[in-house]
Amino acid sequence: MHGKLDALQTAATTWQHILEAATVRFAHYSYEDTRLRDIAADVDVDVAFVHRSFGSKAQLFSEAVNAAARRCRRRARPCLRRWPAAALETVRKG
Repeated sequence: MHGKLDALQTAATTWQHILEAATVRFAHYSYEDTRLRDIAADVDVDVAFVHRSFGSKAQLFSEAVNAAARRCRRRARPCLRRWPAAALETVRKG
């Protein structure tokens, strides 16, 4: 049983490493200049594993953008808690 659990944890960690490498690549290069093969090399996995894990470059890009947005929201949350309610309402209204 531990073998399957270890394999799942390893896959999840590798998935996270791929996502982090993709985020760095997309941030430094254009979408067009970022290749799945380069991301795979950054993490030392086969490009087929990246493709199986994310489906496509577009899907990996979407996941990377969403992960970056989640990190931004987590970092902003403590600051937003200190804002007065009226200021937050103004920001929400745009």
